[in-house]
Amino acid sequence: SGNETAESLRRAKEESESMSTLRYVLFPASLILAALFEALHFPWAEVDWSLPLDRSDGLEGSEKVDNTFAGLTVLLARRGAGLARIYFAGAGRVKGRCYLGLLVAIHLLGMYLDLAMFDFQQRYWNLYQQPSLPLFFELIRNWFILHVARMITYVYEFYVEDMLFLHWRDHLTRYFETIWVPSTYVFKMQEGKKFDNPDQRIHVDITNFISTSYSLTFGVLKVLVNLGMYTYMLATITPASMHWASLVGTAFLYSVVGSCVMHLLGSELAHYSWLGERLGGDFRAELRRVYDQSETVASLRSEEAELGRLQHRFERIKLNTWLSMLLEKRLGIFQKWYSPLREVLFMCILAPFFIRGEVSLGRLKQCETALDRISDALSFL
Repeated sequence: SGNETAESLRRAKEESESMSTLRYVLFPASLILAALFEALHFPWAEVDWSLPLDRSDGLEGSEKVDNTFAGLTVLLARRGAGLARIYFAGAGRVKGRCYLGLLVAIHLLGMYLDLAMFDFQQRYWNLYQQPSLPLFFELIRNWFILHVARMITYVYEFYVEDMLFLHWRDHLTRYFETIWVPSTYVFKMQEGKKFDNPDQRIHVDITNFISTSYSLTFGVLKVLVNLGMYTYMLATITPASMHWASLVGTAFLYSVVGSCVMHLLGSELAHYSWLGERLGGDFRAELRRVYDQSETVASLRSEEAELGRLQHRFERIKLNTWLSMLLEKRLGIFQKWYSPLREVLFMCILAPFFIRGEVSLGRLKQCETALDRISDALSFL
């Protein structure tokens, strides 16, 4: 026991010395360089920070963008369900629902394969503790079968999704075309209304709505199933000296803290994303107007004025992009710092049981995987 303790101390000292350059040189230098960059890089932006951007408070003809938690969850889901009902209660009543049924079946098959891989994981990692050449070849064969089955499921899942998306987009586009075309003149004649970028709304936003609403809906259903499935699996493989609820509680606390901080830091990104679409559409419309009136511009020699108008439009795009970049940087710093903590946190909880010999390496890896899936599900929700 004394020899083992001395050996452990020696290895710990070697680990400390191996990182001395990083600890005492590179790490402080990176902090200093980051601070200098933050202090000096803003003049290089060449952006007018005082330039006003479009409103998003529902006043003066602007569209209301609700950045609250309820606005980004419940209210957004309610509005999305109303738009989805146009398709699934109409042209997609039969074909669209058949696509959904097929996708549900594919997802269930994928979950079964995930469970098979979860069970396979224990035998795979235990091989490192109990080497066996015949077992190795059997594991490789089973891995190949699982890999091919998951590959086929993955490919056809996305293929059927594309079939659904195209059919959904086709009929939703036709629906809005019938609204837009007969009413275009009326829209132009109405005063006090701002109909921004209808081409983008019909061409781009329909596609984004379909893909986003589908991924969120199926994502919620999938994480709910995963949450129940892996919670049950974790309860069956947790070390005997620990209650499984404490592990689930740790994953829950980790996810809640991360989600709350991410919402506080990044809720304004929805606002800037909406502004980016509007400002980009306005810039394209201005370019198109100059092209359509090129003869008038040339005859009046108003090139400088038109260039000024175009640059003014683009300056607003630059400002909105910079504001988005600043938010994304803060989110990135937190995310890159917080996400790896999960691995260290779960390892600190589970590693002592492996060191004391209470669980095998395969069981340890299974617990880590189950905790990762539970944490991902809670973070998604």
